[in-house]
Amino acid sequence: MMKKILTWTLLVCVLFLCACGSDEKETTEAATEERYPSLRYEAIPSDGYTEQQALEDQCLVLSFVEGDLKPSVSGMENWTYFLEAVENDADEARIRAVYFQNGIYYYTDLTYLNGYFSLYTLNEFQNYENAIGSYPYIKRIEGVEPNTGNQVCYYVLSELEELTSEDVLSAARICDIESERGVPYEPIPFTQYLYLE
Repeated sequence: MMKKILTWTLLVCVLFLCACGSDEKETTEAATEERYPSLRYEAIPSDGYTEQQALEDQCLVLSFVEGDLKPSVSGMENWTYFLEAVENDADEARIRAVYFQNGIYYYTDLTYLNGYFSLYTLNEFQNYENAIGSYPYIKRIEGVEPNTGNQVCYYVLSELEELTSEDVLSAARICDIESERGVPYEPIPFTQYLYLE
């Protein structure tokens, strides 16, 4: 009799735990679906798009004022959300950085899907460009830039899991373009502005 009670108790506990895990997964999937209804963003209007609209669209906003080297940055929480999603093995994630400068705006989309990152850019000439290749790794690069002596912090996409900051910063010393191509990485352009002092 005691054996039957223990067996039933164990069965109920297992069913309860399975149900809890299922609810958590459904909640996570629903949140992901709400934030990423389709992986590629829709195009933004060719004129009249504002910084406020970009923030409402969950973008990272970089506003350049003439004469300033560093833009003002809004929506940093969206970049943080992207990084957290990737670190937590989300199936997909995306971030759009919208640049506003002298009445012109353009953007860069960074997407993560099926274990690979891709960069797309609608540049200031309104050409939509697909960056070369897809990359399995995102790397934070920190250190002193050899050509300027400046402290830098930014992100790159890479084919190499073991790519280090030193690898990337050393490549910056190389003037020969052919040699520099030997270090397989793609800078994420907007990140160079996010961590400036």
